[in-house]
Amino acid sequence: MQKDRCFYKNNEIKFLVMWIGTRCTLKCKRCCNHIPFLNKSSYDIDECIQDLEFIKSLCSVKKLQVQGGEPFTHPDFDTMLDYLIRHSEQRTDIATNGTVRMSANSLQLARDNASSFEKAGHLRIRISNYAIEGLKRSLAEQLAENSVHYNTYEFVFGNGQWFDLGDPLCKRSSYEECVKNYRICPNKDCTTLVDGILYVCGRVAAIRELHPGAETFPGHRFSSGLYVNIRKIRKSFILKALGLRKIVGKYWVNRFLSKVDKARPECAFCRMSSTLYPAAEQATNAEIKAVRVSLRQQEGKQIKNA
Repeated sequence: MQKDRCFYKNNEIKFLVMWIGTRCTLKCKRCCNHIPFLNKSSYDIDECIQDLEFIKSLCSVKKLQVQGGEPFTHPDFDTMLDYLIRHSEQRTDIATNGTVRMSANSLQLARDNASSFEKAGHLRIRISNYAIEGLKRSLAEQLAENSVHYNTYEFVFGNGQWFDLGDPLCKRSSYEECVKNYRICPNKDCTTLVDGILYVCGRVAAIRELHPGAETFPGHRFSSGLYVNIRKIRKSFILKALGLRKIVGKYWVNRFLSKVDKARPECAFCRMSSTLYPAAEQATNAEIKAVRVSLRQQEGKQIKNA
């Protein structure tokens, strides 16, 4: 029997994104992760931290990005910030839209550890430079008033524009298009941890929620190891009792990393386009509601035809 090569590779995650929730103060129509259309939740911070620590015990993480939604909406963000200040061995970005001020506890932590946020420090508060009329950038004002360094993010192309990967109502494409989408996808290097599960990108997690059954592709079989339930492995009583948590965890993380060049079935719900749009164009409540209604109708048809 041929040995699985990925088990023996010394793997690393070059860039790990960690969601701490899906609550956001904006409603970006072309949000890469479909956040305005997802159920709103703030994840358990202690569980998120333990998941991250477990991943770091399994492989090297070169760069970390903590985000939401909008991370500063999380009621326990000060716990996450305290952890990042004390335990970040890698460069870490906190990605924010800049509309929410830090809580008193978080601000005190940032002021007491201001050197961590300087250019030579390991932490960076990264405020997206959205050109939204009337947008109040209260976080930047607060940080400047308290001498806490932050960076302004101008997006991938440095010109205040986003690419479009398709709207939430995109239906499943052909298998050939699915493979092609992934081959030219700009998000392949965005390994993302979402509430305990490791995905190739956050959009995959969003598509799974919006399109039940998206993790399979009728008539085609995808290999195992395209996702890893980190939390399930970490909390397994049996694996812990047998002393196998790290062995099993390393196997599945390495298997996952060995398949970063393989398309996922969820990629069939994306659309690649070279057209650029102004970043953070806002959707109306009516538009968001209409999308959610259409998604429920699509889901009903799928159940009826199953």
